[in-house]
Amino acid sequence: MLTLYLAHCLAWLADTHDTTRTVILYLDNIKTIIRHFSAKIDQWQEANTNSTLTQEQVVHIIRNNYESLKLNLMDALDLYEPFLENPHEVQFFRKYLRVLVSDYKALIEVQPVEIRVL
Repeated sequence: MLTLYLAHCLAWLADTHDTTRTVILYLDNIKTIIRHFSAKIDQWQEANTNSTLTQEQVVHIIRNNYESLKLNLMDALDLYEPFLENPHEVQFFRKYLRVLVSDYKALIEVQPVEIRVL
């Protein structure tokens, strides 16, 4: 039983590591966008110290500096994997519960019940 649990944990850790790496790669463009436009907005604020940015001014800064933004191309964005409730975990918990129930049945003592009709 313990080896089944350990095998499941190791498989989960491997899947989590791959997923984490993928998410970090996908977040790279978001970090690039934030760094790029934050620098442009900071430059504008240094040049115009006496006023605050309006929504229109922020849109204007973004439109004027969009061409200088360099993003990484992502592969296979048009492909996706449909969500499934991890079938590996379902199998693990099914086996775990079967072993648990059989162990519990072996521990308890079932006594016959007398049924009386009134």
